[in-house]
Amino acid sequence: MLKLCGFHISNYHNKVRIALLEKGIAFEEDASCKPSQNEDWLARSPMGKVPIIELDGGRRLAESEVICEYLEEAYPQKPLLPRDPLRARQGARAGHLHRAARRAGRAPALRRGVLRRDRVRPKSMQSVEKDLAKGIARA
Repeated sequence: MLKLCGFHISNYHNKVRIALLEKGIAFEEDASCKPSQNEDWLARSPMGKVPIIELDGGRRLAESEVICEYLEEAYPQKPLLPRDPLRARQGARAGHLHRAARRAGRAPALRRGVLRRDRVRPKSMQSVEKDLAKGIARA
């Protein structure tokens, strides 16, 4: 059975929780997990964030977006995204751009429709790329 780990006031935790409930997937919940950089938590969540889901066999996934994508693919019986791959990806791309812009401090620029990679500070891009290199899954 899947186990969702996080805490209830986290929007990201609740995003995954709602996806699990809407899809009708049975799961356990550990709502006492908090983001941390201690070694024990980093062994479960590579970037020290919540939520994570624990799968059978000790496998884990972190990052709410990745978890929701996994749920959509692993449990296709009740889809939450459009069946048309183009429509599904168009919505995902908009969300991805907004999150990247927020991390780089450029959400207002995105809302005005002027986000371009050359306007994002190189230091911000390096920070995002450093986090991406840490990965999102543990086997």
